[in-house]
Amino acid sequence: MFDNRQQIKWNLAADVVLFRGVTVTPTLKYQDDDYGINPLNEEGINYNHQTSAGVDVGWVISPDLSIAVSYYWEYYNLNMYNNVSGNGTATPPWGAGQVVTFDQSHVNTLTAAVDYVAIPDKLNFDVRYTISKGVDNQTCNLCSPAYPIDTTLFQRLDATATYKLDPTFVHQMGWKGDVKWKLRYTWERNAVSNWQNDSLAPFTPFLNGTDKSFLWLAYNNPNYNVQLIAASLIATW
Repeated sequence: MFDNRQQIKWNLAADVVLFRGVTVTPTLKYQDDDYGINPLNEEGINYNHQTSAGVDVGWVISPDLSIAVSYYWEYYNLNMYNNVSGNGTATPPWGAGQVVTFDQSHVNTLTAAVDYVAIPDKLNFDVRYTISKGVDNQTCNLCSPAYPIDTTLFQRLDATATYKLDPTFVHQMGWKGDVKWKLRYTWERNAVSNWQNDSLAPFTPFLNGTDKSFLWLAYNNPNYNVQLIAASLIATW
């Protein structure tokens, strides 16, 4: 086995203080993986290009209140070859019987967070929310019918309340450190439009000239909607 991949990768980020208490952090990332395989006699990933950019904004309103907001955009472009069986004379350059898959994905993610100290050194609230929408467009030269555009909508909400017990009461109970109660609520939902989405699909649409993709339909359903409530007691010394 050998790898003839050529990779270009760079990350850029900067912190900009707009004014007292407000910091803006833009980021930009790029990665280019080219494997340079021969489509006439080799299979696998031909290239994988990734580009992403985003910005984080943090605002410290007071010692007891801070807000953070971030936006992130991602783009993925993937090309794969499979089932090398052509004679190399067809146009485009891959063989007439070869499966060629192109996959392009866009993801947009927005996150917001609030940290609030309701009672200094006693009661603290932390709330975070994330929403991410992805669109995946996969095409295959021999696939019929064509793959539908696959959309994903992910959402998550985390809310945490932390209460520190009175130190005098804790010491009277015989404990020499601090004791905190923490209550957490989490809601998470993932909604995927294509319920037959599977990592094997790009490489196995046809077996012996017959569509066999149904063999992997819905074995791992990515759609869910869950809620979680957790309580904990934290003791430090």
